[in-house]
Amino acid sequence: MPACWDYVVRTSGELWDWLAECRLGFTRPVAARVLGYDSGDAHDESLRGRNLPPFTLLRDWVYVVLLLEREERGEPTLHRWARRRKGDPAMYYRFVKRVTRLPWREVKKRGSLWARREACRMWGPYLAPSLPPSLPPSLPPSLPTRGEPGKHDSKES
Repeated sequence: MPACWDYVVRTSGELWDWLAECRLGFTRPVAARVLGYDSGDAHDESLRGRNLPPFTLLRDWVYVVLLLEREERGEPTLHRWARRRKGDPAMYYRFVKRVTRLPWREVKKRGSLWARREACRMWGPYLAPSLPPSLPPSLPPSLPTRGEPGKHDSKES
């Protein structure tokens, strides 16, 4: 588990319990009111004081990860889960695409570990300076990343 993910879970306190429900209607003003803040800005300021990202950025990636983890545990598919909650599955699919810029089927293939890494990458600028923003990319060492020469390029003939 990325260190930043563990930090966010521990540091978000009561907010985590609300986020775990994955309700799309849990917006910034609603969260502020439920958690006892005067405004969304006041809540974001509190999050900033704990070296956490702004509410919307935090909520969006937590939801993506939790939705993936549900499916990985063999719980009902996103479609069925949304229907059981009397929600529109299309709203969740659009939500995931807005956050990740990828369709749900691709996000599912990449998995929750990938989503945690992406979340940590997005949250990195807000986290405590001592925490690594993300884990290294999940590419095997033999594969070059974009813009880097492959190992075969450095060998002398």
